[in-house]
Amino acid sequence: MRLLLILFISSNIYGQSIIYFNGENAMDYLNQQCEMGPRYPGSKGHGEAIELFEGHFNRYSDSVTLFSDYVIHPHSKDSIELTNIFSRFNPKFKNRLLLMAHFDTREFADKDLDRTNHNTPIIGANDGASGIAILMELAKFLNQNPMLNIGVDILLTDGEDMGKSGDSDTWALGAKAFAQRLPNPVPFAAICINKVGNS
Repeated sequence: MRLLLILFISSNIYGQSIIYFNGENAMDYLNQQCEMGPRYPGSKGHGEAIELFEGHFNRYSDSVTLFSDYVIHPHSKDSIELTNIFSRFNPKFKNRLLLMAHFDTREFADKDLDRTNHNTPIIGANDGASGIAILMELAKFLNQNPMLNIGVDILLTDGEDMGKSGDSDTWALGAKAFAQRLPNPVPFAAICINKVGNS
């Protein structure tokens, strides 16, 4: 009870100066992505998205690294390039937390109830853009409100949604590639943000 009273008093005294997450900014970032159209690997929107993310995280984080890997496309069996985008805040700290989301969208709407859409790419407002929008706003937040005792890494993964239904080896291809060369120091924990835009 005493703790609740302290929290109530503190919130009333400091309520105007408490830092907060800006949901309107996050929604703007989501809309920016959707305006690019589908963002599956090899598409025009995919390249535009990488350019947007690289510029955004270069602006707000301490470092940004793009990791390119070639994988076999599960549907065409062609080699295709994936790009994972990795940014760091407070790189000097060994105690680190990883936040991640995927930015690619599915090339086939094969789960759509309307079968005529099964060969149509999805726009990925929820599955892709919503998680990335959260991380984009968090990057700005961390830049303006630096953490004092922990390092934060943000990873935007590619090739998450290229897989075949029932074949787990064909999903999360970008994350699997990145895991092979995760930079030191490695995080003590990771949080994956996905499909957070559901109503």
